[in-house]
Amino acid sequence: MSIRAVSLGFLLGLFVAGATYFNDFVITQTFLIGNHLPASVFGVALILLLGVNPILRLMGAKAPLRGGELAVIVALGLAVCAWPGSGLLRYFVHYVALPSHMLSVRLAWQQHQVMSYTPGISPLLAPGFVADWPGLALRLRSAADDGDEPFLAHLTQHLGDPARQALQQAQTSFTPAQRKAILGGLNQFILAPDPGPIPPSIIGHLPLSEDLQDQLARLDKGELSPLDAQRLRRRLIDAALPALITPMPQGHGVLLNDGVVDGRAIEPLITSGISATRTATPLDIPWDIWWPTLRLWGGAVLFTGLAVLCVLVIVHPQWSQREVLPYPTVQFLDEMTRRREGGFLPDIAGNRLFWYGLGGVAVLHLINGLHAWFPDVPQIHRDLPFDPLRDLFPNASKVNYSWGLFHPFIYPSVIGFGFFINTRVSFSIGMAHVLWVALGAWMLSFATTLTGDKYMVGGNGPSLRFGAYVGMLLMILYFGRRYYAGVLAGAVGLRRVGGPPRHALWAARCFALFFALAVYTLVRWGGLDPLLSLLMVAMVVMIGVVLARINVETGLFYAQPDWLPGAILAGFFGVQGLGPSSLIVLLMASIIMAGDPREGIGPYLANGLRMTDRIAGISAARSAPWLGGMVVAGLAVALVATLTIQYNRGLSTDGWAQGQATETFNHAATSISKLAAYSELSQATGLSGLEHVSGARPVTNTLIWAGVGLVLVLALAVARLRLPWWPLHPVLFLVMGTYPVAMFAVSFLLAAAIKGAVIRLGGERSYVRAKPLMVGLIAGDVLLIIFWSMVGSVYYFATNKPPALYLILPK
Repeated sequence: MSIRAVSLGFLLGLFVAGATYFNDFVITQTFLIGNHLPASVFGVALILLLGVNPILRLMGAKAPLRGGELAVIVALGLAVCAWPGSGLLRYFVHYVALPSHMLSVRLAWQQHQVMSYTPGISPLLAPGFVADWPGLALRLRSAADDGDEPFLAHLTQHLGDPARQALQQAQTSFTPAQRKAILGGLNQFILAPDPGPIPPSIIGHLPLSEDLQDQLARLDKGELSPLDAQRLRRRLIDAALPALITPMPQGHGVLLNDGVVDGRAIEPLITSGISATRTATPLDIPWDIWWPTLRLWGGAVLFTGLAVLCVLVIVHPQWSQREVLPYPTVQFLDEMTRRREGGFLPDIAGNRLFWYGLGGVAVLHLINGLHAWFPDVPQIHRDLPFDPLRDLFPNASKVNYSWGLFHPFIYPSVIGFGFFINTRVSFSIGMAHVLWVALGAWMLSFATTLTGDKYMVGGNGPSLRFGAYVGMLLMILYFGRRYYAGVLAGAVGLRRVGGPPRHALWAARCFALFFALAVYTLVRWGGLDPLLSLLMVAMVVMIGVVLARINVETGLFYAQPDWLPGAILAGFFGVQGLGPSSLIVLLMASIIMAGDPREGIGPYLANGLRMTDRIAGISAARSAPWLGGMVVAGLAVALVATLTIQYNRGLSTDGWAQGQATETFNHAATSISKLAAYSELSQATGLSGLEHVSGARPVTNTLIWAGVGLVLVLALAVARLRLPWWPLHPVLFLVMGTYPVAMFAVSFLLAAAIKGAVIRLGGERSYVRAKPLMVGLIAGDVLLIIFWSMVGSVYYFATNKPPALYLILPK
């Protein structure tokens, strides 16, 4: 690794981290990242190759950047791409800041007291926290009568007349009004504005932890905030009534400022920034308020991302050397960086077909971009309007994402990548959407639907894809079973079977460390039970690894699982087996850590490891620490840059992000309502540890469809291994029913048809000759994204108005 390459790579990565949110949500151009072929990285690489290198060549034959240096620059740039956009920061602030602001207008949230079930937010008692109503009433009446328990007697005196009357009237059954009155009295005690110090004689008999004793001492000194004082009184109630009241959920930082809407942290995000008269700087951000939230969620995503890096270091020799996967993204860069000694331009630039492809795509996007700015300029349509066919297939037209077949768009870069990979793989990706629409239409004929986009609440489509992901993970392990067994044995100090490289053993040990830290973070500050935290992190790691496999094997650079770990766990355990608090944290963790992995970290790191290995000749042992450092630095820079913009302008008007910010608590309110209707709320609220397993009520639909996905992937994998003529790849079930494949299906089918025709008519030699044309198609898309982003930036800074929107790749 040359100093020049590393320096430029870090500068590129930090630029991407700092500029992405501005491009995506201030001037609202085509996303700088947006998928696993980020224009911000590959566009800069093409500019260096086609524009900067010829200038450097004038300074001497050795001055231009070599192919290996370009590979290092791109790899370091890719390492940050999981953070600034849809992978994390497009949504993160919306998720942690908006729910507490929206509480005042969400009647269902208030009615079901969802914030009371959210760790660290509200100390108020909700109905689910009362484990035994008759026992509670008896205990409080007894305390009021005989005075043997001073704290409960003191509590009863502060309940208020309606609560005391309800306690006297109720015996073994309670009306809703009586329960409401008793809870209201207990919460009245918790919310007391200034009850003053609590005498030691009242609480001396309670089993108080050291932390609780410290809080009491601070209360006596007047050092507790009103919210902390309320939490203290709630904890005293929990301590006094251990078998009757389920303790308050523990955690800190699940929502920003623990749900308190204040003028420093949340209000500037909701309005239009900190100040209307000056530009806020990173120093103006209330980092002290942000720290608990960043410690929880930032720690969870960072440790999980580093765990994914470790797994990819382990699998790298297996994928690249033993299975010889194609890595189409690396092939594209390799084709672009080959340059004869002393040449001014890459070798491919001497091929006319490359310029035909690049020039044709550039003209297309220049004309259509001008049309977006000046509507009088004619437009070259990229869509194929087959809408009249809807009348012939009425059921198919009702299937989710069916517009991908009835009104598809053509994307040149997708055709280019589809040409690089196996024709059967391109065909399978295209057919995934055809089969999805056909299956959905068939199910509609039986009055059932195939759900595709309701991944927050599970459903058959997300469950099918989850099962497919598990199947692909099993196949990954099966293909490299001897190698992985050797890595595992060596990592724990046993004899290495098969001689895995030493760096893979250290990667396995580091994986165990980062995985454990991610689990600990969710347990310690998120309030999750260790079992649920472990399952959560494992599923996020699985998403990263399987997405990487999809990308390096198929070239599909825009893929989403469209299933949430929290929703799948709710299907396997049932809401009864999770309880409201765990459900809320799991869904929050899911949408923050894996809500939109179109920019998931796995493919970036897998391609980075391969391109430094293949093009630069740098082993994974040397490149992985640099990539890991870039992951950490990129997250820090992206976070500071994004928050600075948001504290100047307020949150973006991204309707999708704002809508998703409410989904966790909408689903929680619905689940609480159902549990209460079946008298299961108190039992579910009180679950902990292995009780989640014993209390599980799996959703049959989730189990069946997950099993179907698992079996289908394994069946296709076996057929592909045993039957040379088999036309379908298992990736079909990993991507079917997702937005990216709906957008790209027809383009992949065109790529398969074009490649098949070229090989059939001209043989392998014609295929090789056509490659530069396809590289040009990809380069044209990438360069024009950069071009229109630069035009939009200049226009914005000159006029302070948002530029016209022209999308080259889908948002």
